[in-house]
Amino acid sequence: MQRFTVGPRRILPGVTVAALCLVFAGAGRADSPVYQSLLHSTGLVEVPDSEGSVTFGTCSVVDRERGLALTAQHVIGDAAEAVVYFPVYRDGAAITELPHYHRQVAAVRGQVIHRDAGRDLALLRLDRLPDHIVAIPLSAQGAGPGDTVHSIGNSGVRKGQLWGYTAGKARSVYRSRIRGANGVANVRLVETQTPINPGDSGAPLVNDGGELVGVVKSLDDQSRLVSFNVDVSEVKAFLGVAYWNEVRPILNAAFGRTPESGAAGANRSPPVEGSWKVILINRDGEQQSGECRFETNGTFALTAPAEAGLENRQGRYSYANGVLLMAGDRFNLRETLHWVKDRRFTFVADEMLIFDRQTDASAAAESPLPKATVIENTPPPTENDHGLGTPISGQRIDNELESHIPVGPVLPAQVRSTGWVSVIALVGAMSAFVFLVIWDWSQRKSMLQMMPSDDLLPGWRQTRA
Repeated sequence: MQRFTVGPRRILPGVTVAALCLVFAGAGRADSPVYQSLLHSTGLVEVPDSEGSVTFGTCSVVDRERGLALTAQHVIGDAAEAVVYFPVYRDGAAITELPHYHRQVAAVRGQVIHRDAGRDLALLRLDRLPDHIVAIPLSAQGAGPGDTVHSIGNSGVRKGQLWGYTAGKARSVYRSRIRGANGVANVRLVETQTPINPGDSGAPLVNDGGELVGVVKSLDDQSRLVSFNVDVSEVKAFLGVAYWNEVRPILNAAFGRTPESGAAGANRSPPVEGSWKVILINRDGEQQSGECRFETNGTFALTAPAEAGLENRQGRYSYANGVLLMAGDRFNLRETLHWVKDRRFTFVADEMLIFDRQTDASAAAESPLPKATVIENTPPPTENDHGLGTPISGQRIDNELESHIPVGPVLPAQVRSTGWVSVIALVGAMSAFVFLVIWDWSQRKSMLQMMPSDDLLPGWRQTRA
């Protein structure tokens, strides 16, 4: 380590350095509005699995009306669901401690409705959204070399800290063939100098106006301060695929076909909301009875036997992929539920708890947001790079890749008709289908005209932490 001293002849340089520090500090304060704006669109993503692992990442809301949030596909892996927490505030500042969210904040359950491993993007449909959350706007032009970019991620999650801010400059924007074990993925990337770390994957990358210009993807472990982000043009194409597939249920209903459901929809866990009778079996095999209720606002109340009699435990819960987290002031339990159909499950921690659903809660609470249409595609190649989702306990991550499909229109989720109305609906659907085919062809033609040259740079090794 080198030592530096400041003698009388170095007073002026010292003053200069101090002045520069003040200038940069002022610049940091100037960025505060961007940070505050991002907080109202950004969430923490937790992806638990049945093996006891939890992957952490970041997401951003891109469509409030439909409850859609965007993240990185390598954060989601092949999971059907995820849990999302949005920032809450104390004295005007966002609370950054992770335990506070587990114990005090309602978790939002999200279903994975679309994923694309080639672009490393995934789309969640959330059951609900807090009132203060807004959709992040997409930039029309994207970022260019020298542009300032900002991001909020959750790389501090291992230390229990959230909503970390980072900023830097865009180095270049280009399309690149990223070589993997199973093939080549062709992706448009924004290369930046932003310092990103595990837990930042899926975070929004925005310009000075708070518009999305990219999604945090990965870093280069062989270079300093070089990170890679999926360009907003890829995001638009990706979202276009998701919206386009909403047309399929309408056409299938009109022509009497049953919509195909993807694997994620088929694997969605039974709901836990409602009242349950609880049987506690201790290590000696003794059985005692209690009760529990899971509310739709993310709270639970458990009455269970204890040494001094019945004990009431209250707290918050989150639930996804069959894994239940129950958190209170003095406990934090995350376990995989073992279901018997959808009316009984066991929760095994220090003791075994058997939950039997009560008849007054046989139906799950309806979400205020639209039902999800699952979109699953599994093309061949995958990437062999390392992304920035943060797996706990070594979660294995599998990727998929999807071909480019042009943007499609947004239509209602379903159409109901009976009798003669069905004939009118059928004619209308056929007309809409012809229109969509013509529209699709024009969009493809436009995209081909706008497509950049295929003289792409060779791929390189990237790192996912």
